[in-house]
Amino acid sequence: MFGSEGVSTIVLTLFVILGVFLLIRKIVLWYFKFDVMAEYQREILEQLKIMNGLATPGQKPSATERATVKVLSAIANFKRNFIKKER
Repeated sequence: MFGSEGVSTIVLTLFVILGVFLLIRKIVLWYFKFDVMAEYQREILEQLKIMNGLATPGQKPSATERATVKVLSAIANFKRNFIKKER
């Protein structure tokens, strides 16, 4: 039905389509990765601001401890989701 030239053209076309699909997929995943990283950074910054405000002498230590735990968990989430994926 097809000559060897027709088959190679079809195979080449499939490789090009697959390559374009994988490139677009990688770009989209990078975009969402940076978007989520920015969200984690905003969360960490917000918790650090809370900690800084709650670290005054008249405040309850439990509020500071809660803020500390939130910051540490946000940092742990950031490390777990992004730093280990890079390796």
